[in-house]
Amino acid sequence: MTDRFSTLKTRLVHQNKTFEQEHDLKDKVKLYPPANLSLVMSEAPELNLSWNHSRIHHCFESEVRYRINNDKWQSTSPRREQTYTVPFPSKSRYEFQVRTRIHDGCGESKFWSEWSQIIFWDSMKGNNTTGGHDVLAHT
Repeated sequence: MTDRFSTLKTRLVHQNKTFEQEHDLKDKVKLYPPANLSLVMSEAPELNLSWNHSRIHHCFESEVRYRINNDKWQSTSPRREQTYTVPFPSKSRYEFQVRTRIHDGCGESKFWSEWSQIIFWDSMKGNNTTGGHDVLAHT
């Protein structure tokens, strides 16, 4: 990952003058939003959210935002894990979204990805639905 966005060197030559400049691109990388979100209710009971961004996930950090029963969105602190757990979920509607960026160990990006598609869990209706085809929910 560290070689993928190496320093870009540019040179502008005009008549007798040469202008050289280096551009560090790592901090300007904006990733695609996470996909393949999945929700699973365990026997604990816990509601487990997971996602898979790519095979180089060790360079990513993610932020999860969620809301319960259409209340205000709440966000987690950035995390390197690609999971989030809600212990003992109540009989409510939960909505989740995830975004990612490259963490400081791999050359931190200034930009977060866009938020993923929303995935939600509605225990009262007994179903889980999403707005897209690449998001899954399991019971």
